[in-house]
Amino acid sequence: PSRAPSSAPDGTSDGLRPTNGPPPGLDFRCFFLYGPRAPLYRRIDARCEQMVAGGMLLEAKGLLEMGLGPSTSPPTSAIGYRQAMEYLQANLHSRAALEQNFSGFLTAFQQASRQYTTRQLTWFRGDGDYTWVDMAAHDNDPATVAALIKEELAKPAPSPSDGAAGRLTKEQEREMRRYRPELAIFNDPVQIARVIGQVWHPQSSL
Repeated sequence: PSRAPSSAPDGTSDGLRPTNGPPPGLDFRCFFLYGPRAPLYRRIDARCEQMVAGGMLLEAKGLLEMGLGPSTSPPTSAIGYRQAMEYLQANLHSRAALEQNFSGFLTAFQQASRQYTTRQLTWFRGDGDYTWVDMAAHDNDPATVAALIKEELAKPAPSPSDGAAGRLTKEQEREMRRYRPELAIFNDPVQIARVIGQVWHPQSSL
């Protein structure tokens, strides 16, 4: 979530509109569409693999060669780039070290990405303006959910949410404790060797 813009002298963000709510008379409502956590995590893990396969290590090496360090600037603090730069700093002296520790780097990247998503969900639960809509309860059908939202908009505005919506059930919590990533790209040693080959050569140094 982004911060509200800085206020103008008259207490508004741009001199036109207050930042603490919609204009008077406007029925403004927010809906948060969510689904089961495990499939979301699977998509996050897959996206992390795709980013690494697409050249993230080479980009991270370029940042290091520019003299930047992990977590020393907004770009190098970003999830994925921070882990990639730390991985390269510690292992670029040896191809064997890169290969041995690649799995740990990818796991750390995926875990940090999932944790960030969890923090986002927690943040939105704390905002009572959102009405949470469980997509799975409506067969993940956009048309059905759109009709539901239309019905809700025809009703009087609801009371602020208490933040309970979207929380994991006990059964879901147990499921997530058992969660393990399932690799789709880097279960193949050839793919690991390919991305390592992009950043390592016998004279590699930082």
